[in-house]
Amino acid sequence: MLNKLADKIAHIQTQPENVRIRYLVICLGVSMLFIVSIWILTLKENLHSISQTKAQIEELNPKSSEGGSLQDLLRSKEPLKDGSGASSQSSLQAELKGGQKSDASGEALPPEPLQ
Repeated sequence: MLNKLADKIAHIQTQPENVRIRYLVICLGVSMLFIVSIWILTLKENLHSISQTKAQIEELNPKSSEGGSLQDLLRSKEPLKDGSGASSQSSLQAELKGGQKSDASGEALPPEPLQ
């Protein structure tokens, strides 16, 4: 098979320049067709996986699809609430007075060890 290919290349080299350019254009076109077809197939697969991921995110977190952008939140000027229903300002004041940190549920976390 390699001998046939080497013979074909040697035959093309003996041809006039316009024939060699024709072979070049044909080989280039076939190569590009192959590369572009692989690219299109992977692009379709990536777009499909992105749409599935978006659907899964909306299914897990329906509030994100309802709207409520950061701009809307800033315009409302309502204090943010933590998981326990207290405002973030009152939670911060309680932590500063008590010296203890709390998690999202409002339970105190153990103090961090000194290093």
